[in-house]
Amino acid sequence: MTVRFDLEDNEDALIAGMFGRLTMTEGTAEAIIVPSVAVEHRFSGEVAGVWVVEDDRVHFRQLELRPDSDGDYVVLNGLRAGERFISPKPLTAIDGAVYEGE
Repeated sequence: MTVRFDLEDNEDALIAGMFGRLTMTEGTAEAIIVPSVAVEHRFSGEVAGVWVVEDDRVHFRQLELRPDSDGDYVVLNGLRAGERFISPKPLTAIDGAVYEGE
């Protein structure tokens, strides 16, 4: 696909031969987005997940994630819409501990 567009160069900052990168998104899709501050990476980044709250207890849940263009993550597997997770991730948490947040 070839795309052409015009840029205004009000400050004479553009020079012939310069290049840039452009990312275009086509269409939309519903997805669960998890902020990067909620994601805990383990084992040198091989495992990623969030702390979910179920029945007033916290549990680490491994997720399959894909980075999005805003620096957050799209959940591919492991979390359903409406499930509660802690954000930002807790500095210390014990799986099964009583949740003392809101």
